[in-house]
Amino acid sequence: MALAESLISVVVGFVLGRGSFSLDRRRRVKTHRGALRAEANMCVQRARNYIKGPVLSPVYRAPMEAHAVAFPELLRDGVFSEDDVTVIEEFYSQVGDFNRTLDFIHDARSQDSSRFTQETRRAKAKAQVVVDASEAALAAVSKGLKPLSKNL
Repeated sequence: MALAESLISVVVGFVLGRGSFSLDRRRRVKTHRGALRAEANMCVQRARNYIKGPVLSPVYRAPMEAHAVAFPELLRDGVFSEDDVTVIEEFYSQVGDFNRTLDFIHDARSQDSSRFTQETRRAKAKAQVVVDASEAALAAVSKGLKPLSKNL
């Protein structure tokens, strides 16, 4: 009888331990995906603001911290398909390009006006590419998450 009780205790402990691990993993994946989605939405909003806004050399840059921190964790957990990874990486590549063009604009402000004009045109084009790539990237990141409210 003592052996059966010990065996049952071991099995119950194992099941509870695995359940806790699974719950922690689900929570971590949901948190990382939420952070990545929020950041991607911020990137799109900043790109749209740049396209529509009057400021040609803004101080802001599109954020990329969640991509640097959360995305590798999600990859380690095997959350994304190869197609999802491709779409998300392409989106963040475009965000990085957009940020670099904003840096070039900042550098060109004190130089000749033709370079400044050229760089602002490039930045608006890059911002549009970010916006265009956002739908697929947000769909890939948002799988398994509750929909966001429409007022974002």
